[in-house]
Amino acid sequence: MSPVSPRPQPEKQPENVPQSQRSSSPPPKTSSSGRRVLLGALSVLVAAGAWWMTNTGPILGTSRGDHVPQEEQQRLIESFSQVRNVELQPVNLADPVEREKAVQSLDLPAQEAKKIIQEADQGEVKLAWITLWDNAAEDGDVVQIQSNGYTRAVTIAHAPRTFVIPYIMKGQVVITGVHDGGGGITVSAKTAGGAIPFPSIAEGQKVTLPLK
Repeated sequence: MSPVSPRPQPEKQPENVPQSQRSSSPPPKTSSSGRRVLLGALSVLVAAGAWWMTNTGPILGTSRGDHVPQEEQQRLIESFSQVRNVELQPVNLADPVEREKAVQSLDLPAQEAKKIIQEADQGEVKLAWITLWDNAAEDGDVVQIQSNGYTRAVTIAHAPRTFVIPYIMKGQVVITGVHDGGGGITVSAKTAGGAIPFPSIAEGQKVTLPLK
């Protein structure tokens, strides 16, 4: 009669270890080359996300640049074509404080600014305040304003910018598109008669305000 082999005993598990973790194999180790590949892939994803946010704007928002619908652009063109006899807000040169503000606002070398003020004192030209701002996306649009030989470039933003220009009666103020931040240059002007929204303009395009 052959001897009876002893019954194999179950492997003893460590105490206080949850059943789900008993006899489990240790997680496989990731090689250094595998980690480099994983980090590289994550870097690509982060870079792609940064590019998307920079070039397309927030997901729940407007994209970079302006977008004026065709119907709105046509409405602005028709409305602007009716603008006549624009009245500007005159500078009170009799007020020393406003006079000094006007000199600073001209943003010219001292001698050139002094010459314009003298011409205004002698009645050869008039000085007025005008305000410009970007009425759509704030995307770095730049315009040039020209009036009676005076020229300056202005970067427009949502925050209105007010400055002085010289002008003559029955003259005109010319606004030229200099830089389009995207989708057209969108600008409004505030005069003594109220706000005037311009049609979206392109770089190099000119629009004119005929003065009273």
